[in-house]
Formats: sequence, C-alpha cells, structure tokens
Amino acid sequence: MLVLISGCAIGVPLIESKVAISDDIELEFKEYRYTNDDRAACEKSESHCFKNGIPVFGTESLHPISHLSALELRYKDTRYQLDTSFMYNAGAEKGHQVNGVVEYFYANCYDAKNCIVRGIFSDAGGTYVAEWKVLDGKPFRTILTTAGDIVSKFVDDIRPPVYQ
Repeated sequence: MLVLISGCAIGVPLIESKVAISDDIELEFKEYRYTNDDRAACEKSESHCFKNGIPVFGTESLHPISHLSALELRYKDTRYQLDTSFMYNAGAEKGHQVNGVVEYFYANCYDAKNCIVRGIFSDAGGTYVAEWKVLDGKPFRTILTTAGDIVSKFVDDIRPPVYQ
C-alpha cells in the first residue's frame, strides 16, 4: 500500500492520495478542503447539507470539511476518471486497509476495458459507500448510498460476489 499526501492548488488545500490495490491497479484521489465560502454556500436544513438540492454524502454535520474532486482508476497503462459528484469528507488518505480489519477500497480489472471499484468513505458519522463499473471502456457509478445495510455489507466484505 502506498499513500501519498501533498500539496496546495491555487490557494485551496489539496490532499492527493494514491492507493495501490495490486501491482497493476492503483487509485488516485484528489480531495479539496472546504473554505468558509464553500461552507456558506451549503443549503442547510436542520441536520443535513444540500448542494443543488441533493444531499451531501459524507457528513452528518451542517457542512462538509472536504470535497472529493477526482478519482482516477489506473490499470496498467489505462486510466479512467470516475464520477465523484456529491462525494464529501472522503478520507481517502487512510489508505487501503486499517490494521487488516477493514478494507476500504477494492478494485479489479478483468481486462483494460472491464473493471469494478468499490470504496468505503468518510468516518462513522457520515459513512457512505460507492461502486463504479467500467464496461467496454465506459466508466459509470452504480452505487452511492449511506444505507446502513449496504454500508455494513461493504464493511464486512467489500469484495463483490463472484458467480460461476
């Protein structure tokens, strides 16, 4: 596992994290810290933050601390930009596993045009999960949820079932 944290971009604090899943597969995350202006733009309700009327994933508080602005899947020489819209407080810098107990990220590519990526994001207060598939070279997100039963399934075993 390789985790790299660095940088600033145009005055906005940036956290870049790289997670090596295997020799051939790597995930690169770019997460920006929220500014006071970003926090002020959050549409507040009594207990949630909304952006353009859609709930912010990753926070149970009134505003997020950071925004996952990019997630790139690298398989050998092939790269895919995965949809990170509405993903906040990702906490990708924690890496692939914590003490061998929880596996936070999973990725597998059957070939250069067909892959699956799964992740557990944030922390106990606003944990959510996401899944992306690459089919025939086209990436799309299939899951983005805070549903407790699905989050529990990912925590218990993030790997998707294999059917034969």
